[in-house]
Amino acid sequence: MWSVLFTQVCQTTEKELGKSIDDVFMDFVRTPSATASIAQVHRAKLIDGRDVVVKVQHPGIKTIILEDLKDVKYIVDWIAWPDPVYNFNPVLDEWCREAPKELDFKLEEVNSSDRLQCFPRCFNAGNFLVTKEAPHRPILLDFGLTKKLSNSVKQALAKFFLACAEQ
Repeated sequence: MWSVLFTQVCQTTEKELGKSIDDVFMDFVRTPSATASIAQVHRAKLIDGRDVVVKVQHPGIKTIILEDLKDVKYIVDWIAWPDPVYNFNPVLDEWCREAPKELDFKLEEVNSSDRLQCFPRCFNAGNFLVTKEAPHRPILLDFGLTKKLSNSVKQALAKFFLACAEQ
């Protein structure tokens, strides 16, 4: 994974907040705590003393993702052309419809509200946290792309997670 230069992080953060970094944060860690394909996160301390994590989207990532989707669409069409049994267009269509949600951090904020209240008592493990205190509980992160699930799918997922936990 790649890390964005801190000057770009500052520019992006200031543009989104409409304020200078110094007006919002008393401390902003220059080195990202984690970085992934779409964004990276930095620990920071607000002016009022609260510890926060700031998720900053990589510059130009929306264009890159849209180009990648266009390329994948071309490949899928090329693969399915001689043998329609290999038509992955329904999966690709779903991906194309949902990808913009992954890039919408305001939507992620709405989807994740109230789910991160235990953050000070947890450690990061990818797209979920696990509480430090027993019983160790997973806390899911990254709510940019969420779906409403039917009860049968919820039950299947619950059985899957239980089976994983028992192994």
